[in-house]
Amino acid sequence: MIFNKLKKLDFFFLFVVTIISIIGFLALYSASNGSFEPWAKKQILRFLIFFVLLIVIALIDIKFIYRHGYTIFFFCFLLLTTVEIAGSFGLGARRWIKIFGISIQPSELIKITIIIALSKYYHDLKFENIGKITNTIVPLIIILFPSIFVLIQPDLGTSIMILLLGLSIMFISGVRLWKFFFGFLIFLISMPYLWNSIKPYQQKRVLSFL
Repeated sequence: MIFNKLKKLDFFFLFVVTIISIIGFLALYSASNGSFEPWAKKQILRFLIFFVLLIVIALIDIKFIYRHGYTIFFFCFLLLTTVEIAGSFGLGARRWIKIFGISIQPSELIKITIIIALSKYYHDLKFENIGKITNTIVPLIIILFPSIFVLIQPDLGTSIMILLLGLSIMFISGVRLWKFFFGFLIFLISMPYLWNSIKPYQQKRVLSFL
């Protein structure tokens, strides 16, 4: 069974990823004056680890991911909550945690697991029940809790991305448009609190964007 899955892998995609990565290695090698230290060696090691991980994930039965969609989401959400306890700073925010010496950014993982969790939820829900207001509670919990934790880091941009990602999935799944307008109204009411919860440099960034 595994052998059959290996044969179905997109080898052209893997080849393109490898070539792009090699170009990156060469750039880092050149930037350090013809030395693999300190950047190229670490990048090659990361590539090898995650390339193997990519293959392993590709071999996992999609039904397994579907069955354990909520568990996968909850695990990544726990990683996200540990950032406040054991996270390291970077770019003005506490975003990364180290596992076995490898820095991981849970806010990026949570984007993927939100897709998995919401996909499972709406797959299990009958289409005629999607419009019920009570059936928006669980999706909103799945979306809002991670976005709030990411905002606390503080990482305003990723928090907004998580919100837009989750709401887009809800809209595509068939949630009525008026519910989004209602949600937007709640967002406007909560704006003063959100504005005071972000850092001054983030406020300047928002003002410059507007």
